Amino acid sequence: MYIEDMSRLFRRADPNRAEEKKLQHLMRGVKEELFAGLVRNSPRSLAEFRSEATMIEKTLQQRARQYNRNVSHIMAALQAGSRGTQACINAASTVSGIIGDLDTTIMFATAGTLHSEKEGDQFVDHRENILKTAKALVEDTKTLVAGAASSQEQLAVAAQNAVSTIVQLAEAVKLGAASLGAHNPEAQVLLVNAVKDVAAALGDLVQATKAASGKGIDHPAMAHLKDSAKVFDTMKTCNRFIDLR
Repeated sequence: MYIEDMSRLFRRADPNRAEEKKLQHLMRGVKEELFAGLVRNSPRSLAEFRSEATMIEKTLQQRARQYNRNVSHIMAALQAGSRGTQACINAASTVSGIIGDLDTTIMFATAGTLHSEKEGDQFVDHRENILKTAKALVEDTKTLVAGAASSQEQLAVAAQNAVSTIVQLAEAVKLGAASLGAHNPEAQVLLVNAVKDVAAALGDLVQATKAASGKGIDHPAMAHLKDSAKVFDTMKTCNRFIDLR
């Protein structure tokens, strides 16, 4: 501690130095955050200096701990208040990655190298799962749109569910495209492009939902959200896959 070190120095260098001189020397080297308090309650001895400085330091430490707790509470409240928005940001990022992956799949299909590793694999084996997942995505998007007018918690869950379903749909479609065989690249590209369009539409919907979250019903962002949601009409979405063989 500063005062202990200085006291030892005084004893070695100038044991007869007056108390007032010692205090003046101590005040010149004291921490800035302690100085103001010591000036207000000027100590008259080294013992008083030690006591006053210790009390001020403890008070400052307590205030610092309380400040840190308050900041933590504020940060937690802010995070809770923006959980849905952050989930939308994460979902949009995931969808962007899915689109990039589908572009790669299209490249392989165009090159005639996309094929199933499962012997005897046929598109009919995947068609039902693709349609079921597409319908589930439509329901998820309805919940996502409703989430714009709901709590951040509900919005977060809706965004997470929608992105989980588009991941499943993309994987199901890739397997279905591979089952068509490398000899049928046009159909493969058509199928993968269909889910790519759906993913892109979902990305737009997520962004629109994020922008509309917490806004009034008459806000322009709400109108844009409704327009974005129209893309996910059940028949329109499922018809992208229903006639593919």
